[in-house]
Amino acid sequence: MASHSIDSIGGQDRQQAKEARGRIRKGVALGLIVVLAFVAFVGAGLLWSLENRRTLLLEDLEKRLNLMASARSELVQSWLSGLVQQGDRVIQSDLFRLYAAEVDLLDKDFSLLVSSGLGPAPEDDQSPVGALARQLPMMRDLLGEFVRYAEFESGRLINRSGHSYIATDGQIRALTREQLVYAKEALSLNRPVFAPGYHRGSGFVLPIYLPIAAPEGEASANQGAVAVLQLTRVISGKLSEFLSTSALATRGAHTRILQRGAERWMELTPWLPGSVKEVAALSGLSDAGLLPFAEREGEAPGRGVFSVGVAVPGIDWWVVQEVGVADALAELASFRRSAIGLSALALVCGVLFLGALWWRLVGRENRQLADRFRQLAAQIDEQRRLLDSINGNLVEFIGLKGVGGQYRYVNIAFAEALGRSPEEITGLDDQSLFGFDTAQRLELSDQQVRNTLAALTTVEKIYLRSRPHVFQISKVPFLGADGQFEGVLSLYRDISLLVETQEKSEKTRRQTIEALAKTIEFTDPYLAGHSRLMSRVGGALAHELGLSDAVRATVETAAYLSQIGKLFVDKELLTKPGSLTLQEKQTIEKHVEHAGQILGEIDFELPIADAVVQMNELLDGTGYPAGLKGEAISMEARILAVANGFCAMVRPRSYRPARLVPEALQIVSEASSHYDVQVTSALAALLGSHEGEKLLRMD
Repeated sequence: MASHSIDSIGGQDRQQAKEARGRIRKGVALGLIVVLAFVAFVGAGLLWSLENRRTLLLEDLEKRLNLMASARSELVQSWLSGLVQQGDRVIQSDLFRLYAAEVDLLDKDFSLLVSSGLGPAPEDDQSPVGALARQLPMMRDLLGEFVRYAEFESGRLINRSGHSYIATDGQIRALTREQLVYAKEALSLNRPVFAPGYHRGSGFVLPIYLPIAAPEGEASANQGAVAVLQLTRVISGKLSEFLSTSALATRGAHTRILQRGAERWMELTPWLPGSVKEVAALSGLSDAGLLPFAEREGEAPGRGVFSVGVAVPGIDWWVVQEVGVADALAELASFRRSAIGLSALALVCGVLFLGALWWRLVGRENRQLADRFRQLAAQIDEQRRLLDSINGNLVEFIGLKGVGGQYRYVNIAFAEALGRSPEEITGLDDQSLFGFDTAQRLELSDQQVRNTLAALTTVEKIYLRSRPHVFQISKVPFLGADGQFEGVLSLYRDISLLVETQEKSEKTRRQTIEALAKTIEFTDPYLAGHSRLMSRVGGALAHELGLSDAVRATVETAAYLSQIGKLFVDKELLTKPGSLTLQEKQTIEKHVEHAGQILGEIDFELPIADAVVQMNELLDGTGYPAGLKGEAISMEARILAVANGFCAMVRPRSYRPARLVPEALQIVSEASSHYDVQVTSALAALLGSHEGEKLLRMD
């Protein structure tokens, strides 16, 4: 009986133990199912996140590559435009245009000019060929001086038939078929043409063909271009600059410049012997010359690249920006490793969960998990402090404005410049910070960024704490994850010191010109103060006529330099009392040619030389040196003519005393066949004003 009871109790214990083990197995099985479901959920989420991350990464890469390619293309185009502007000194020169037009009229006698150019032309040969042949050495020397000064390798003049007649290297060679094609193209299109570059012993050479038009009034003027100026320049060093890696470039990114020739594509490689290498033609170019963003085969077999290409306007060049696939997706690979690590962490957590369930060691596992979170929190705090340190040491101002124009964020430098904290500025707008006028200007550029969704750079003068500052402000649209416009991100760079330096440089330039004018006036005591008075009168006339600041600056500077050619005229003729003979008058008039030669070699960035040369032209064509008429004379020259005539009459000369102002004004006003009526009327209005009286008293 007792034994049975013990067995019964033991059986019950075993049954209960068995049931307990069953419950444990069911719990573990249920936990395993939960863990597997959790791991599957996490894995699916990570795969989706990985694909989404890849899409965003490639979209960002496309934007950066397009931006860098466009920037490099614009840089190359700007440099090419600079070369054309240098060539303008020759093709816009009246001397070269007139000579080219006269050579163009030789027609069948052209060969006689070339053969005559090989030796000195006889002085008694009065034929057109003889006259042009005697001028040929001077024209060749002038072209050679320009080529050396502008750092070109060579230059030559080519007539419309494709024959050279001036070459800086002294060798008149026949054009190759390719050179003839590009010369004809420049003539027919009447615009600069860049031919494909090629390698020579001195480096990579770029040929440029610039059309030369005949001066107005010449027989060839109605026939378009009458000649072509061919220039060549070694650009290996410049290509290396264009291809240098930017500090802002993506890791592994590099720039390529491809050139399309008549039969093949070449890559410009100034660092390699030969400077070029043949490559496969670009495929997939759009009608606008763009190579869209895509993954392509790289130069090395088996190594893909992401690339975009942008055509350089005006030349068969393409700027291709590319980055290796491995480098571009390095961040994605790092994210993938993190995802795998996170999945592994999830699995480990599941195993720990099962272990906790099995061993009922929840407390210990919780403490371990808490330790891990503390470590993660410490890492997050360290990263936050690093970002705060970077933000606190930036000297540029950074501000983010929302759609309504209120600031959502400013960095510490921005806030300190305004004497406030970032928290105080948050929620304010530009009018609250800078005042109404400045806010209106900033709003215009914000609106342009909003409408175009493109970056914009402006220069603004802003007062901070009652002190003026000049800022270069770069603005970009701030887009949300859905691509919608959410505000404007602005970077303010203080360029006040640079602007101040430029203004000081301009002041030094003006003082230098004034000093030169005084030196000129020492050659003729009757010129003392003439240039200064003429500059003031001319500038005031330009203002009275409502002309631009550029025209006024041209007139004022040209007036100071208008007498520079008289440095090369016999002083006895300049100060001779009484009337001049015809020959003496012609000798003095050559001062205009001297002035044109001197000033034409100086880059004023304004038409100073043309204004000085045309100053003595008269509306009826009786002036000198070219006998221009009417509208053919620039407005700057017409103003200078009136100012020069008036100022000369109100000051004494060796052959007459000074005239009274009313008498001088009457003489100028009545000479309507010589002077522009609009300008003389402005002179009368000026002299009748308080400003005019003050201007004459200043002399």
